[in-house]
Amino acid sequence: MIAPRLQSSSVVLRVPRDDDAERLAAFQRTNRARFADLGTQPPEEFYTSDWWLRRIAALEEQRRAERLLYLVAAPADEPAVIAGVVSFTHITFAPSYACMLGAAVDARYEGRGLMRESIALAITHVFGAMNLHRIGAEYAVSNERSARLLARLNFRNEGLLRQYKRHDGKWQDYVAAALLNERWRAPE
Repeated sequence: MIAPRLQSSSVVLRVPRDDDAERLAAFQRTNRARFADLGTQPPEEFYTSDWWLRRIAALEEQRRAERLLYLVAAPADEPAVIAGVVSFTHITFAPSYACMLGAAVDARYEGRGLMRESIALAITHVFGAMNLHRIGAEYAVSNERSARLLARLNFRNEGLLRQYKRHDGKWQDYVAAALLNERWRAPE
């Protein structure tokens, strides 16, 4: 499977390379407080380039096995900058042809449309080249930005996941949403 490089007039999406390890660590360090609000509390090592160098190798192995697709997003005019990440996890083929969407954006790029463009571009690849039928997504009920973004991308809310994840000592409700590939084709 060839590593995708997706590009529009405003964004470049590609799989991470070894030389991205420090940039990914810096992306996580810079946004640590924001991402902690999402309920994740990784170990200190997560914020180092050594950890990310190992992670990039693991991500590539999972991509080649068609179980995961992790992409770094950069503004087209700043291709060395990691402004966000888009991931498709839990990729399955027959019988469901589905995956789960994840995304994160650097605070400096929030509100500029970069993630909407990045996710839309990635969805085109997942539905087209990979021929998946369904992309699921989950977001905290309190996360209005994610709700608006997914709605703009035509995801439909499918239900409430009551007390789904624990954060700050409290159970949080989440919304399950999905986007279906209306042009899906049965493999030959």
